[in-house]
Amino acid sequence: MQCPGADSLFLRANGNFVCWDDAGSDKVLQPYDIEKDMSRIFSDGGPCALIAKKLAGNILPFPETCPGCYCLSLRGSPCFNSRVLNVMQVEPSSRCTLECKACATPEERERLQ
Repeated sequence: MQCPGADSLFLRANGNFVCWDDAGSDKVLQPYDIEKDMSRIFSDGGPCALIAKKLAGNILPFPETCPGCYCLSLRGSPCFNSRVLNVMQVEPSSRCTLECKACATPEERERLQ
């Protein structure tokens, strides 16, 4: 299985790293903590590496969330490399009003306040 959660990051406006896909945008992979090294998310043994390890074994990392994922693919293999980050998405604000199809709904954005 292949998933962008293994080599892509989504930093929410509240400081949490969440699942990169829209179905998992509420799935916190690493909560914001001023006392911790936030780069740990992409290190060996961090959340992205654990996602890649499960995918390599054909196991859904988050069985309650992954089935609704738009990006999850059953072909190919996870391409986790702790030195390569393919995508870094940063949400500068949860007040965006563009309403892009793959983004959080206005209701979801309200909950994130």
